[in-house]
Amino acid sequence: MNEPALRILVMYQGHYGQRIADNIKRSALPDWIIEVHNLPRRLPLVIDEPEEFLPANLPQADLLLALTESQEAAQLIPGLAKRSGAKAVITPIDNSAWLP
Repeated sequence: MNEPALRILVMYQGHYGQRIADNIKRSALPDWIIEVHNLPRRLPLVIDEPEEFLPANLPQADLLLALTESQEAAQLIPGLAKRSGAKAVITPIDNSAWLP
């Protein structure tokens, strides 16, 4: 059985993240697996227990695209990467204080 060439997990917030995720799905090679999950728009300022906000059935991924729009959501990126088994993470940085 052949493994997919690439498994991408896209976690996004808001309209722009959804547009990027939709474009990736349309442009992906046929043997890529693209999983897309929407993060809540409103999250606590400090997240002590990230598991409370992560999807229960997080798929395995080679690459995590974290298209977050808030510093609160950025706190979830390490947990998302760990639980998905991602070997790499790409995330935009709107404010370097969010992701030093």
